[in-house]
Amino acid sequence: MRGQMMDFSANHPRSPVTPPAASRTLLLPTDLQQSILAELDHAGPNRRAYSAYGVPISQHPPGSHLGFNGQLRERPTGWYHLGNGHRVYNPVLMRFHSPDRLSPFGKGGINAYAYCTGDPLNWVDPSGQYGQAVARLIQLSATTALHAGIVTTNLVGATAKGWMLYAARLSTVASTTAIAGSVGQLAGFASAVYISNGATLVSAGATMVRYVPAIVNGARAGTLTTTIKNNIKHLIKGKAFEVPPVPPLASVPKVNGAHVVIEMDEISVLERSSLSSATPTNAGQDIRQPPKSIRHM
Repeated sequence: MRGQMMDFSANHPRSPVTPPAASRTLLLPTDLQQSILAELDHAGPNRRAYSAYGVPISQHPPGSHLGFNGQLRERPTGWYHLGNGHRVYNPVLMRFHSPDRLSPFGKGGINAYAYCTGDPLNWVDPSGQYGQAVARLIQLSATTALHAGIVTTNLVGATAKGWMLYAARLSTVASTTAIAGSVGQLAGFASAVYISNGATLVSAGATMVRYVPAIVNGARAGTLTTTIKNNIKHLIKGKAFEVPPVPPLASVPKVNGAHVVIEMDEISVLERSSLSSATPTNAGQDIRQPPKSIRHM
């Protein structure tokens, strides 16, 4: 819980300048979203609470202008002029009085009057331009995912050599730095945008270096245009997974009486060669010569 000290006039609490003798001191405890939880002075605490969309509930009339999410609250109406009057937010209606100029087809979203896209428990909108904040969050998240993919490709992809190795090293370091810069922006550090943008440029340049050899070699061989056309055609009509062909089934041997007849075309070349090599031959003898007769004594 946080707190801050504020001085208000005893006769007119909204008076910014008062004599020291006629002033009082209020201690304002706040939550993590800067909403005022109580007002503490010498008379005791004045506890305050809010609905999910910021409707105030207190024991006594509030003595300060600050209210829901630490924003200035207009006392007669209870409205909040967010973004220095950019748009008026009504916590009773749970919506803005005027539409977001970025809606409905821009970054503001479909509902031009919604406050924090219907989730005020997890988000705050101090400027009245929550659509821009959402778009920025999505952009930073996408940038982080992109650089994470580059680093993963360098770690688990093919081993780089030559100039491509230097480019892979540079892109890995630059992408890691860009991820740190994006996280810093999400954490609220404004200067982290320069780190993220600079590292992104370096990573993009290093990544392009890895494709230069393929472009140069294709241009020299005269196959660059053909390769690009084939790859585009494959991206559009190519199959991601090829089904392997099913081998033909072997025919059933024919049965002729007590003998089994096997067709010669069913014997593979390897089987034929093994059969021919198993047949004994004599290179020095004419196989057409009949064998000598054997006399019995």
